[in-house]
Amino acid sequence: TLRKYPLLPFLTRVCTKPFKFPSPLGKGKGPDVMIERGTFIAISNYGIHHDPKYYPDQEHFDPDRFKEENRNSRLKCTYLAFEDGPRTCLEKRFGIMQVKIALAYLIHNFDIRFNKKTKVPLEINPQFFVLKAKDNIWLNYYKREYSLRILNTQYGLEEFNK
Repeated sequence: TLRKYPLLPFLTRVCTKPFKFPSPLGKGKGPDVMIERGTFIAISNYGIHHDPKYYPDQEHFDPDRFKEENRNSRLKCTYLAFEDGPRTCLEKRFGIMQVKIALAYLIHNFDIRFNKKTKVPLEINPQFFVLKAKDNIWLNYYKREYSLRILNTQYGLEEFNK
């Protein structure tokens, strides 16, 4: 989800040393682009995350894109939900762990479904600094009448039932 809808649509940096990019038109087809030290740079992670060169069928939510074998076949800096490089988010691992725990709790205890008021596919509101859906995202939570722990006994995981 952070690929399709990153919290911030762009990252900012300040260039620390001069850097020359080859011409975006191709070698010998235009001037190279020089970025001087101190230049403010905005990197569109939203644009990278929606580039079909890196993410074919980019509007499709496909968690398999991030399996180890698929992650290794993609260019290094094409997933920037937590930034990358020496200034990567320090709380990345802790944040991912907290989200996984919260999701596990919700999935374990509730059936979650889109409410009829939610418009699908989502449209992004261009008036906000952070990515926000144009319309609200309405979800219905239904308390499970059965416990998923019952399933654990079938697989010899009785300890989880205590």
